Amino acid sequence: MKDKQTGKFVRAGRISERLAAMEAPEKFVTHARAIESGETGLKGYLHKPALNGMFRFIDLAVTQDLPLDFHKSTIVAFLDDLDTRSTGSAYWLRYANAMQEVAREMGYPFQVVDGFEVRLGPVS
Repeated sequence: MKDKQTGKFVRAGRISERLAAMEAPEKFVTHARAIESGETGLKGYLHKPALNGMFRFIDLAVTQDLPLDFHKSTIVAFLDDLDTRSTGSAYWLRYANAMQEVAREMGYPFQVVDGFEVRLGPVS
């Protein structure tokens, strides 16, 4: 939810709640809830990076005024941000793979899912 004085988003509890507070599309909020409750086919080790990746993806879209969906410009912004924050190729691959699985589970076409593999992660 937004702080009334600053207009910035304040931290809520679960990622699904934080996404809802950011007015993310309902399909993202619903999928985050499904991951949180273990109702997806996502492997356990991908739950945390998938949820954190979804939040970061929507946060970047909001702050950079990009489409709130798996659109090429938003995916590229996410990957650029991942390059900046990455501590190595394992970190980069974990988040890119998690977001790829989220897109696949949400029913996006192969071209979107493959968009998270546009380039390789940073060289360690």
